[in-house]
Amino acid sequence: MKDTRPSPIEMKTLYRAASEFRKLAPWEWMDDSEVFGVQNPGTGEIGYCCVLGAMEEVFALVVYLGAKGLKVHLDIQDGKFEPEDPDVGFMQDCLMASFENKEDMDKDDIRLIKRLNLNFRGSHAWPMFKRYKPGYFPWHPDREEVLFLTDALAQASEVCRQLLENEDIETPADDGLYLVRVCRVEDGKTVWGDEWKKPESVGETSFTIEPINELRLQRLKREAKPTAAVWEIDFFYSPTPIDEGGRPYYPYTIMIADHNTGVIYDVYLSHRPGHEKEFMEHFLLCIENLKQIPKEIKVSKEETAKFFESYTAFLQIKLSHAKRLDAVDSARIAMTKHLQSMQR
Repeated sequence: MKDTRPSPIEMKTLYRAASEFRKLAPWEWMDDSEVFGVQNPGTGEIGYCCVLGAMEEVFALVVYLGAKGLKVHLDIQDGKFEPEDPDVGFMQDCLMASFENKEDMDKDDIRLIKRLNLNFRGSHAWPMFKRYKPGYFPWHPDREEVLFLTDALAQASEVCRQLLENEDIETPADDGLYLVRVCRVEDGKTVWGDEWKKPESVGETSFTIEPINELRLQRLKREAKPTAAVWEIDFFYSPTPIDEGGRPYYPYTIMIADHNTGVIYDVYLSHRPGHEKEFMEHFLLCIENLKQIPKEIKVSKEETAKFFESYTAFLQIKLSHAKRLDAVDSARIAMTKHLQSMQR
C-alpha cells in the first residue's frame, strides 16, 4: 500500500511556509471576502484562498478546493445559510492553515513540532493544518495535500504582498473572474505567474434515486389510510463522528417527524455514499408501520425534495418547501445535546 504520509522534510517545509505567512499578517489589510486562487501543480485544480483574521477571532488561510469548495464559501458570504446553521460545518471542502495558541493545539501536532526541532512563541503563533471534507471529521492532510498547502501558503503570501502595495490588482476586468497564481515548468524549474480565470461550472449534487416499485406503492395506497397529517423530513449529518478505524465520519441521517405534534417517527443513520436506498426504505417503512399516508411533506433542502418528488407524486402527497422545520430542528438540537453529554 502506498504511504500517503508526508516526510519530516516536507512537514518542515510546510511549517516554514506557514511561519512566513504568519509574519506577514495579511489579515491586517485583508478580509474573507477577498478571494484569489492558487493552482495545484500536481493536479491542475484551483484552490480558492481567503484570509481569516480581520475579526481577530480565527487567524488562518483557508484553501477551498475547486469550484465546489468555492461555491460553499460564496453561499455563506451571500447569506444563503444562517450563521448558526448546523449544516454549514459539514459542508466545507478545504485545507486550512490556522494559527493557534499552544493550549489549543492537538497533542499530535505538538509532538510533531518537537520532533522537527521547531518552536513557536506568542499569541496565535502555532501553525495547525487540517483537511476538511464533507461528512468527515477534520483530519491531518496527507502528503499530496501537504505539498499543495505549502505552495498555497507561499503563493498566498505573494498575492497578499501585491495587494498591500496595490489593492487594485484584485479587480477583475469581467465579473466572475478570479486572480489565480498558475505554474508552469521552464528549464526544469517551476515558475509562477498571474492569470484571470473563471471557476468551472458546478453542477447539481448527484445522487441515485431508486426506481419506483409500483407494486409496493400500489399496495401502500390500498393498505395505508390517507390522513390530514403533515410530516417533516430532513437529511443531515449526525453531530457525533463514528470511528471505525482510519478517519472518523459523520453518519448521514434521515429524520421523519410530525409537523403538528413533534412526534419523531423515524431516525436512521447511514454512511454516504449509498444512503439513498436505505433512506427510501425507511420512508416507505414509516408509511407501512403507521398505516397512514400524510397529506403533506415539508422539506427544507432541494436535495430532499428531488429525492422524494416522484414518490410523493405517485402517492398524491403534497411536497412543499419550508425555511424551517420546527419539529425536526427541535429534535436535532435535543439529539446534539444528548450525544454531546454522552461524550463527557
